[in-house]
Amino acid sequence: MGIDVPGVTSVLVDPKEGFKSLIEDLIVHHDCKNFALIDVMEGNVDGQKRKQIFLDTLKEHNIDFNFENVMTGRFTYDSAKDAIDNFYNKKGHFDFDAVVSLNDDMAFACIDFCKYHSILIPEEIKIVGFDDAQRSSYELPRLSSINQQITSQGYKATEALIKIINGESVPEKIIIPTQARFRQTCGCVDTSNTYINYIDVTKVKHFFDPEKSTSKMSEWLIKKPQVEKLKYLNSSLQVKMDINQLRKDYVTSIRNFDVHAAALVLYENPVSMPERFYDFPIPDKAYLVSAFDDDNGYFMQENDPFIPFNPQKTMLPGLFFSKSKKRQYIYPITDANLQFGYMIYSFGSYDEMIYSFMNSIYSRLISSTHETIRLEKERQKLEEKNKSLNVISTTDEMTGLLNRRGFQTFGQQAIDLALRIKSFGLVVFGDMDGLKFINDTYGHEMGDIAIKAEAAILRSSFRTSDIVGRLGGDEFAIVSPGLSVNNFQRIQKSINDKCDKYNRTSGHPFTLSISIGYADFNQENYYLYDILSKADVLLYEEKKNKKNSRR
Repeated sequence: MGIDVPGVTSVLVDPKEGFKSLIEDLIVHHDCKNFALIDVMEGNVDGQKRKQIFLDTLKEHNIDFNFENVMTGRFTYDSAKDAIDNFYNKKGHFDFDAVVSLNDDMAFACIDFCKYHSILIPEEIKIVGFDDAQRSSYELPRLSSINQQITSQGYKATEALIKIINGESVPEKIIIPTQARFRQTCGCVDTSNTYINYIDVTKVKHFFDPEKSTSKMSEWLIKKPQVEKLKYLNSSLQVKMDINQLRKDYVTSIRNFDVHAAALVLYENPVSMPERFYDFPIPDKAYLVSAFDDDNGYFMQENDPFIPFNPQKTMLPGLFFSKSKKRQYIYPITDANLQFGYMIYSFGSYDEMIYSFMNSIYSRLISSTHETIRLEKERQKLEEKNKSLNVISTTDEMTGLLNRRGFQTFGQQAIDLALRIKSFGLVVFGDMDGLKFINDTYGHEMGDIAIKAEAAILRSSFRTSDIVGRLGGDEFAIVSPGLSVNNFQRIQKSINDKCDKYNRTSGHPFTLSISIGYADFNQENYYLYDILSKADVLLYEEKKNKKNSRR
């Protein structure tokens, strides 16, 4: 069905009959002469066929088509909306008699555009589509379109299949003509009429089934793509981002919901809300983080500095929304008992509930972003503290690693910080093999060289953010947030390989080797001292296995 497969019986649709009758109705009965076309990109066979029917029909009726009046989409609502907006911004007008769209989704985008710009359908402009999607019967105004007779296609395909099973001959191609459905957007049905679904080419009126709830079906079919966009927004924002990434994505995301003016305001510090909301203490300092206003032609660039202002005196700085006649809505950005700021924007054509849910998504995201920023500041403070503490003897003089004191301090802090952000990790405990033998056989100078070499290998095997320390003598330990067992096993192999390489190339008489144990930390197991004890048990097992393998 719908595809011409050589050598196989194919049920095909001829778009000409229905599409031509729909366009001729615009010309003959509604006196349309100035046409626009919502086309699709080259390469789509169905689109090219429909376009040619449109052009041929105009030519038969001696109507010259201006190819500058073509807007090119990709059979999707969003692509058509962008194409229409670009056309309008470039040309500065949209004063056609009729717009012919090569499918319904793009026609819906044109309908919404006209609604937004207060262009009356069908009084000022007529719109027709192609596909007769379910929404065509319930969109207000209802869309005149082309029905591809899917039920008839299925019936003919089943009928042909039965004949083939019975050994009867069937033609290789079975052609089904399309049928025009004349509704409100072309002017054939009055926009106040709620009973007629469509009028066919024979002028027979087809009414809605009174047993069906058309209002519920209409509401769902119109809102379904809006909900799908909301789901996509929610999934796309399930990431931690900094404030710069947030302000960059904000404009792009909110424009997808037919919003043409919006502003994002964040307080200098979150404010705790009292039980009685009307006593909410509005702070005296806030920042305009992101904003755009299509009516004013204003767009706040992602690299522009935040604009400080006093929200006790004005909700927004500057002349935002000054030319807009639309009502502005203010949504607080809240999480639990904290308020982080607010969003202001004018509703587009979407349902009010969609905008409410959208605000909830952004509230959660901004709350998460604020927490990420706070933790980042704490991390930076910790780094500064690390540097100052290093000055007061937290560093092992021989290896440059943290000493026992420094490791216990920073290691525990690293564990606590990781658990606060719901992370996990490992504590690794290592003991050099045969350091006493090296000292006794080759002298303590060679022993020190071995310790330094092992320290360098460990430092190079872990991340710069990991806490690596020498606890004393031949003992080393590492706190590695986010490290899984599988990744650690790869690191352990890398350490062994580096030791082997050192033994082959250093020219020293001793053999460098280290035994390693590990234990994980989590919400129930977070004291560094206890975790090191558990790691020591595995370390002992590895040392015992090494001794057994040498026997």
